[in-house]
This record gives sequence, structure tokens and C-alpha cells, in this order.
Amino acid sequence: MMRSRANLLFRAAGVVWLATLATDVPSERACADEAPAKMVQGLAQQLLDRARALVQDDAVVQQFEQQFGPQFRQLYKTELHFMRLVTRPTKQQFEKIAAEGEAGLKGVIRRFARNGAAYSAGEQADPRTLIADALLQPVRTTLSPEQAARYQKELEQRAAARKRVVLLDLVAKIDKVLALTTEQRAQISTILENNWDDSWDHIQFLMYGGQYFPRMPEAKIDPLLTETQKAVWRDIPKGNVRFGLNLQVMLQGFEAGDEVWDDDQPAEKK
Repeated sequence: MMRSRANLLFRAAGVVWLATLATDVPSERACADEAPAKMVQGLAQQLLDRARALVQDDAVVQQFEQQFGPQFRQLYKTELHFMRLVTRPTKQQFEKIAAEGEAGLKGVIRRFARNGAAYSAGEQADPRTLIADALLQPVRTTLSPEQAARYQKELEQRAAARKRVVLLDLVAKIDKVLALTTEQRAQISTILENNWDDSWDHIQFLMYGGQYFPRMPEAKIDPLLTETQKAVWRDIPKGNVRFGLNLQVMLQGFEAGDEVWDDDQPAEKK
């Protein structure tokens, strides 16, 4: 798609550039036609620049997909399987959803490719969440409203459960470095819940103990701390951390194979 758009832009730029030749007339019309000619040349240059950017963008996406495409497709398979368990589609419905969701999957891959494989927490959403979002539309158009509602509800419950895990993990890490009281833990937990930031929802924050902390509502946490705790907390680095894209962490312990259906099973020999 991007390559065909680039070709169209190259052709358009050529047509516009040829139009500039028509404005290269001599003597008495030269001054009058100078401004339009420059405008046409500028438009041609913009079209050329845009076409070159699309070609470069296409190359970046292709390189990224070669490296990370198989892992994204494994995530896609796991989400399709999850959707199947929740909604119980027929084989034909499942295959239709899977085929229509391919465009969404490619969009997710393009999004990550354009932003780079190394990204800061919060700059890109969880790939699994984006893939699930891409499946929602074909689920809604293919299945019954009741089935689609079940899938939507499960996604919301999964997101809520993940948010709860992230909050508990953050409080535990803060407790580890500041030795919080029971009351402080409860208060900080409430503050984080009421001031939730999507940038905290990064799986690799869960992997590195208390080494990294995201930005948090310091103005609300600070008054709860003792002077000693404040001194320790001020010296702890907090902010966006650039993690490499590690899809293997999300796939750990699960290898999605092809879906098996009842009519795929060989008939039993009598």
C-alpha cells in the first residue's frame, strides 16, 4: 500500500515538474510567470519529498517486520485463542475474524516500527492491548451482540486486573526502599489508583525489582512521608526509562499453535 502511494506521488511530482517547463517562457512574460513557476516547483519538491519519505518508511517497516513479525503473530494467535474461548464462534466465524483482523495487526506492527524498537514506557501501548483493540471491530461485525459484549467485558476485566497488579507492585517497590507503615501503604495505593497513568503499565517495570520507578504524583506522595523517607525518595531516579522491545517476555511459557476444531479431528477407526 505504501509503495503504491509512493509511486503515485512520484508520478504526480513528475507531472507537476513538467508543468514548470511550460512556465519557462522568455522575455516579457518571464517576470509575470516567475511567481507561479516557483509555486509549481515548490509543489513538485513537496511531492518528491513525501514520496521519498514513504519509500523510506516502507523499508523501515519491512525490516522491523522481518525481525519482530513472528513474535507479533504469536501474540495475535494468543489473542485469537482468548477471543475464541470467550465468545465460542463457529470455525467459519473465527476464520473470518482472523482474516479481517490481519489489517489491524499490520497497523500495530507499523506503529511500533515507526516509533522504533527502543521506546520509553508510555510512548507505546502494550502490543497485546493494541491487537485486542484491532480484533474488536471484526468481532462486533461477525458475532452476535451478546458474544461481542462478552469479549469486551473480558478485555475490561483483564485490563483492570493488570492495573491492580501494577499498582500493588509499585506500592511494594516503594515500601521496599522507604519501609512504609501500613497506613502509608494504604494511602499511597489510593493516590496511585486515583491518579493512574498509562505509562506505569509497562511489563518490564515488573521485571527489574526496585531499580526503576516511573514518574508518580510526587506532590501528593511527599506529604505522607517522614523527613528521612523524603531524603531517600528524593535520591531515587524516577522518570521514563527506555526499554528494548521484548515480546518474548509476553510469550514466555506459551506457544500458540494452530486452532483445532471438532471437524479437524480424524474419524475414529471402528
